[in-house]
Amino acid sequence: MDQTASGRVLLHADNRSDAEAGEQAVVAASLDAAFYLRRYGDVREARLDPAAHYCDAGWREGRDPAEWFDTSFYLRANPDIWAAAVNPFWHFLVQGCHEGRLPQPQGRIWRRELETALPPAQRPAYWSVRDDAPPLSAAALGGHVQAACCGARGLVVALSHDRYIEVPGGTQLLIADEQRKFNGDGAVYLHLSPVAARLGLAPPQDGPIWLNVILDGAMLGIATAEDAAEALSALPGPVRRLLVVHNLHGQQPETVVSLAAALRPSRSIFWVHDFGAGCGSPRLLRNDIAFCGAPPAASMACRICVYGSERAVHLARVDALFRGVAFDLVAPSAIALDLWQRAAPVPVASVSVHGHAALLPCPDSTPPVTLDRSPARVAFVGYPAFHKGWGVFRELALAARDLGNYQFFHFASADALLAHDGLTSVAAETSPAQPFGMVRALVAWRIDLVLALSPWPETFGYVPLEAIAAGADVVTTEASGNAAAEVSAAGRGVVLADDAAVLDWFLHGAAARHAMARRRDPMAPLMLRHGGSAATLAFDGAPVSTTDPDLHLLLDGVRIDGKRALNRWRFRLPRTSSESRTLRLRSRHFQPVWDTLHGADTRRLGVAVTSLRLNGKRVAADDARRRAAGWHPPESGWQWTNGDAKLCVGRAQRLDVGLLPLGTYWQAPLLAP
Repeated sequence: MDQTASGRVLLHADNRSDAEAGEQAVVAASLDAAFYLRRYGDVREARLDPAAHYCDAGWREGRDPAEWFDTSFYLRANPDIWAAAVNPFWHFLVQGCHEGRLPQPQGRIWRRELETALPPAQRPAYWSVRDDAPPLSAAALGGHVQAACCGARGLVVALSHDRYIEVPGGTQLLIADEQRKFNGDGAVYLHLSPVAARLGLAPPQDGPIWLNVILDGAMLGIATAEDAAEALSALPGPVRRLLVVHNLHGQQPETVVSLAAALRPSRSIFWVHDFGAGCGSPRLLRNDIAFCGAPPAASMACRICVYGSERAVHLARVDALFRGVAFDLVAPSAIALDLWQRAAPVPVASVSVHGHAALLPCPDSTPPVTLDRSPARVAFVGYPAFHKGWGVFRELALAARDLGNYQFFHFASADALLAHDGLTSVAAETSPAQPFGMVRALVAWRIDLVLALSPWPETFGYVPLEAIAAGADVVTTEASGNAAAEVSAAGRGVVLADDAAVLDWFLHGAAARHAMARRRDPMAPLMLRHGGSAATLAFDGAPVSTTDPDLHLLLDGVRIDGKRALNRWRFRLPRTSSESRTLRLRSRHFQPVWDTLHGADTRRLGVAVTSLRLNGKRVAADDARRRAAGWHPPESGWQWTNGDAKLCVGRAQRLDVGLLPLGTYWQAPLLAP
């Protein structure tokens, strides 16, 4: 025998009666052991069998056997079961479910969110400091940025809420793509994010605001906002400068004004990734559960919301930001732009819509026809959060688990997966290193339907596009904003009225029939192309590509331009007595095919060099001088650089470079003179 913390005795299996063993067998078949052990540490530490513990003591202590069953509620709602001292979970499984008794209170999907909702000021910040991120003084930071800007076409300072190079997600993927494309046009990309991460604005404070500093995709260190502003204000030269704000979470609007004043940007871009400028609730969810539509700050609707007491001050701080910085407001969809302008009526220099990604016809691809009659494969993609529709998905998976015509999956990064009974968990993510990681995972598991059930209007919606690119159809609701618009425009799924309609569509078999019909008669495949960032934003219709590689040299911090004749460049080099003089052969980046799922070449490419001569003498591809940093392995007839290749030129005074004209190069319209 074992004894629980409450003093009750647990019987070993060989001491149980047949009835008790039968009861435990029924419970064990449906109890979510992973959930039980995760929630109840004493059971986990004592290494007790979850089903045995629940049957002998757990239900009497009010413990829940699974996320979807509330023991205390069931006993309160059914006094006959309480009076008879019957195991409530066992009763529900063998009898209660057939009598229409509820396993949990109605509205439980959102009740936990409501009960834990707090005003932004009462929510603690999450401090995240990397061990390898040293503090940077204004002088040190300025030195790094100034060195990077030597010969650069521009400087982009971008602000967001986290270290985009480490965190998977749609906004992070966009920022990584933006950095890569700005770098591809010869610009330096400096990214600043708060060390103290939080939802909503950082409160005004007397102490320093510490920021993570990422330079051209590499973590540089941490610096105070004051030192960052000082470093930017001290930068010399006429380098074209841009400010790009992706969101304000964890940022002080007052600090952003100071950074903008120090940078003196030619353009300032503010992205509408969410509605955090209009409220401490970036999704405009009243008390974190119901979409509010951005009512006036003085309205009763705000007075009954945890965000309401701070909203007037929030709007005033944001208004001061937009009066201090002339922002061009850019939204990824017309739906997002319209709602944002109602939520945050602030002055802006201009407004425009620029989508983050697009679905394009997939060339030379025939959709696979299958007669597979296995259960429809249904997936939830991403972090299991209420504002993404996780609660509805879990309710559906539990309600439909015994129907036999569905198999449910959860796709997310490894640290976001939760073990749940009846779900197949798949570790997958979309990240800067794997921009199509989720698409490939959905394809590999042959997913039929992906649920995108956000209870608020998504400003863009990567998940629906990823699902469609993977060949799946999307199930969403009218409340999901641009997600619903994407599904309707592509004709790849259904847009239902609300969550209740989603449950009905599945439980009555319509979803299974839809999946089977799509298997028999698949639609033409589409491919996903990324690219809608500030690096491809053009207010005057300028192109985002060019045939000019902008080939030049960087020697001792000085840019050297050459004379071009067709596809050959000649550079004159200053005299020197050094035999080890090394320069950098720099260019724009070749527009690669890795922007789409079907691109096979993921290298960062500069120019394809066909010939290289120093003082008229050929430098072969296998020459040691062409094996320095920045050169890819030689190919048949040419050798790619990565856009910044080192070359030892010694005392040579002339460099001739021949290039292969293979295509176009990245060009950021906002960097144009």
